[in-house]
Amino acid sequence: MKKYKFALIYFIVLFLSLIVTSIFAQTNLVNPNASKEAKALLSYLNSLNGKYILSGQHNYVNELNRSTDSVKSITGKYPSIWGCDMEGVSGSSYFSRQDVIDEVLKQYDKGSIITIMYHQVKPFDNDSLGFERSVKGRVTDAEWKQIITPGTEYNKMLIEKLATVAFYLKQLQDKNIPILWRPYHEMNGMWFWYGDRKSED
Repeated sequence: MKKYKFALIYFIVLFLSLIVTSIFAQTNLVNPNASKEAKALLSYLNSLNGKYILSGQHNYVNELNRSTDSVKSITGKYPSIWGCDMEGVSGSSYFSRQDVIDEVLKQYDKGSIITIMYHQVKPFDNDSLGFERSVKGRVTDAEWKQIITPGTEYNKMLIEKLATVAFYLKQLQDKNIPILWRPYHEMNGMWFWYGDRKSED
């Protein structure tokens, strides 16, 4: 049964990879000053449109290769895309963001395309509150207004958290490693504090 569970996860990820590839094939880089490596990655993804499907696998921060290795053991092949999270916390345990970056370097050297997401805790929460006690939840309208208004206390906290993560991402930029960066994912859903905030703001 466990083997089939991993196979199901693999095929779900395969399907999602097809969707992502199709989306990338129809868009241009939003940053005209993107690195040549980022442009090359987009060009590669564009070249797959209608021809191939890439598989990808997300890995949890406390088990940086377990899911990827499971795909290999089931299918005999590694996924093309290796993914992880910069949240830094899983359950009640803290995991080093540097460990994630170190693994990215290894995976990139193996030829993987890298995707990194960021489950950010609420700007005014300590990272130790993690996914269950902070990321999953809501902020009030007054808190949201502060978060998105430059110069306010909560906005400064937001920028500080982003700057902390940017420190680690800069290591990848310095090594010319392009990544598919996915902060605030599932932002249309109502299960994360930053999601489902419909307004002109």
